Amino acid sequence: MPVKHWLFPDGKSPVKTKLWNWSSNFVCGLAGAVFKVYLAMLRWDHVLNGKRLRWVLVADEICFTSKTLALFFSLGKAIPVIRGEGIYQKPMDYALDKIDRGAWVHIFPEGKINLEKTYIRFKWGIGRLLTEAQQCPIVVPFYHYGMDEALPTKTPYFPRFKKKITILVGNPIDFSEELERLKHKMTATELRKHFTDILQEKLYALRKEAEELHKVRKAEEPHKEDS
Repeated sequence: MPVKHWLFPDGKSPVKTKLWNWSSNFVCGLAGAVFKVYLAMLRWDHVLNGKRLRWVLVADEICFTSKTLALFFSLGKAIPVIRGEGIYQKPMDYALDKIDRGAWVHIFPEGKINLEKTYIRFKWGIGRLLTEAQQCPIVVPFYHYGMDEALPTKTPYFPRFKKKITILVGNPIDFSEELERLKHKMTATELRKHFTDILQEKLYALRKEAEELHKVRKAEEPHKEDS
């Protein structure tokens, strides 16, 4: 099943590509300025520079349902993925190409919004991007806690203000040596599963830390109001 609204430039028209890049800088800067998590994590010169902001994999059936939405999210550097179509679909190839060009690609490894915050196996597409890149990318894991209080996942869907969000960024992970050691001992499928499992273990350990840190910050909140 092809992506219905694929609006990314193919590079054949320099004028269209230049216009798309300019528009992308504007939309990414606007979205970054509105999205408080970006402001909390990045410097202003990064937030307002679309070339430095991330590409992100999103669900095609949610973000690309019309040409208007597709245009907005494309300019916001969102790559539509058709869930259930596997790891070798066109959007995954596109994301891999961006990694090969040194771009930052942001991934939601569970492939969905985890409403119940339960254990969900990570998607193997992460393993593909890691093991098939021309140069093994540096992985920077981070976990945020409390976002559902600020931007609810249940009705009414309007932002809540003065809610505390905890963002915990883990240490960068370089898998290049391990990948070089294993790539002649494992099949492509085994490599994808191996590194996906490792990433899941590390991110869930980070999740536990973030949850504990969030509880501590919430407990300290009344004391700040009293002082």
